[in-house]
Amino acid sequence: SSTEWSFSIQGNGLAASGLVEVRLLTDDGFSVDWNTTLQVISSAAPTISFKEVVFINGSSVDSSDNPLGLGAHPVGAPGFDMAWMVTNDGTSNWQPSATMELPSEDWASTCSVSPSKVSPGQTSTVWCTIVIPEYEEAGSEPEVTLVLSEGGIESRHTISLLVETVNEVRWTLQNMNEAHEGYSTTLYFELQNTGNSVISNRLVTEGPSGWDIRILDGILVALQPGETRSVQISFIPDSGSDGEVVLMLADAEHVTGHSNSLEIDVIP
Repeated sequence: SSTEWSFSIQGNGLAASGLVEVRLLTDDGFSVDWNTTLQVISSAAPTISFKEVVFINGSSVDSSDNPLGLGAHPVGAPGFDMAWMVTNDGTSNWQPSATMELPSEDWASTCSVSPSKVSPGQTSTVWCTIVIPEYEEAGSEPEVTLVLSEGGIESRHTISLLVETVNEVRWTLQNMNEAHEGYSTTLYFELQNTGNSVISNRLVTEGPSGWDIRILDGILVALQPGETRSVQISFIPDSGSDGEVVLMLADAEHVTGHSNSLEIDVIP
């Protein structure tokens, strides 16, 4: 009769070519030997370490200067650059491709390795541009992973990014009736939370005294990131003079775009 035996060998990175012997041994001392010569192929042995992050304004943060954190990272285009150092501790050249594993499809990245070929004992820099979606939750710490791979060898490095808090709204005038002295006029706005944090404020108005400016559809604003609501205000010019109407979020100086002003031409 016959049977099949199988086994596997995994190198430890220091193996050399040479003789491999397999011995099949029974309890009563009978043995059969089989041997062959294995040729060990040299390979790369990459190690990755994070280096720095560079922002669009040219400022940078080195990991050695901030071992406990790199601060907040901006959302939206054009993003920011991150750099890793990859060292080849093996015995053969390595020319890896670089990709990023990101939290969702809404994220974007592009990567390059310079120089593209990492020789034994040498180091290359991997640069990746990362764009965080505008509505990514403020203060969250999602993880991104750099993946280098080539010739069956893969090396990975994961880092968490603190997402910057953006407080921002945008006003859009949808419609405006002609303003006549002594008659009510209505303005229709669309207010959108274009930041990544919740907006919760009151609406207030300013304008010429005697115009009787009123907010028609509620003075409280509570908007999630990306959410939109309509805002309507009315006024009655008490003269034929032109004026300025201001609509704003109260106590929201920290919110970009919190105030919106509009010049009103009044028909006498």
